Amino acid sequence: MRGAGGGGLSGRLSSKPTQYLLDASNFARRFPGGSGFSPDLAEAEFLGWVEELAALPLLASSSFRVYFDGPFRELGFPVRGPVSVTFNEGRSADDSLLETGEFLLSCGVRAVLVTSDRGLQSAAGARGVSWLSCEDFYRLCSSELGRGRR
Repeated sequence: MRGAGGGGLSGRLSSKPTQYLLDASNFARRFPGGSGFSPDLAEAEFLGWVEELAALPLLASSSFRVYFDGPFRELGFPVRGPVSVTFNEGRSADDSLLETGEFLLSCGVRAVLVTSDRGLQSAAGARGVSWLSCEDFYRLCSSELGRGRR
């Protein structure tokens, strides 16, 4: 994980309880497999992928907070815990992600902000919030999903 105090990536995700703060507007445009989610289905495909992660035994004690830019919109399907979705009308998702990351850090909760926005990564690191790029998170999660399918 990157962020305050540095530290390199381990080859796997941790089984420790973690709040993953996902910059979904940034993430959904980039994946999977480098080809991106289809424009019309990006949010649904992305959230479906996150729900697959939440079902992994390794991540059973973790939760996923998904932040989208823009106003509330119907997703067309229910989102189930441990996945939650926040729409950010009137402020940027970046502000919400940083605020949540700082709050969780102050409460002693293990949190990882997931974004490939270099400005957001820098701001998170300056505040002591751990972060992971979307690419690295996707790679680590894909590896765990592959293990789970065997």
